[in-house]
Amino acid sequence: MPRTFDDAGYFICRGLVTAEQTEAIRQGLMRKASEVAASGDYGRDKILEDGAKASPDSVPLHQRFRKLNQLDLLPELWNHWYAGAPVLEVVRHFLGDDILRKYASAFLKPARIGGATPWHQDIGLWRDRNDDAMNGWLAIDASTQANGCLQVVPGSHLGPILEHVEYEDSIHAELPRDRCNDLSVEYVELQPGDAVFWHSRLWHYSAPNRSETGRIGVGAVWVNPAQISQLTTAKRLRWAMRTGRILPHPAPELIVTTD
Repeated sequence: MPRTFDDAGYFICRGLVTAEQTEAIRQGLMRKASEVAASGDYGRDKILEDGAKASPDSVPLHQRFRKLNQLDLLPELWNHWYAGAPVLEVVRHFLGDDILRKYASAFLKPARIGGATPWHQDIGLWRDRNDDAMNGWLAIDASTQANGCLQVVPGSHLGPILEHVEYEDSIHAELPRDRCNDLSVEYVELQPGDAVFWHSRLWHYSAPNRSETGRIGVGAVWVNPAQISQLTTAKRLRWAMRTGRILPHPAPELIVTTD
């Protein structure tokens, strides 16, 4: 009998986004990276290594960043991923006809130097408590064991939210390292246009990229209006669907207040 999302805590949708759309997203991300690099104001966009900032002309754009943020103004990403019709059909099944895009980042893992993302639960990093949010990650390049694809522990979402720890060498808070030995993992290998969706409590990780092939993926988190009361840090959401109607770019924002 096939496993369900309730059992495993994740599922894969093959070919959810077309090759033309994934290439358009790639070009949009490179445009964003070029703009950030030209401005010199990297802000929340994570530089992969100091040399990328010190000698930007010698480091290709796709190797310059570990993470790109503030992507709402990229129409390619909005129309093909955050509010793409096939994507929202998946998300709608879990959240209903009113959907807000809460979070968006691009993750770059360049060949040979792309670093690991430690074991964590998304909900363990957020100060928001909406663990019924829908989390997704779209492959722009092939994501394989060789170049550091996502690893998950199936069924781990059925357990509690663990206190995350920020070690001296952490890139962000992570699951206690003594709990992450000898795990029974599954490798989420994806081709361009494939997407994986998972539960906010699912344990997941990605290894360093020691291969000659880099990879880019884009993540997102969607919520519905009923979950807004669970938010404590996310203040600016963007409508992806209202009463079953997809909102194209530029979609309106919803500003969350504490009043």
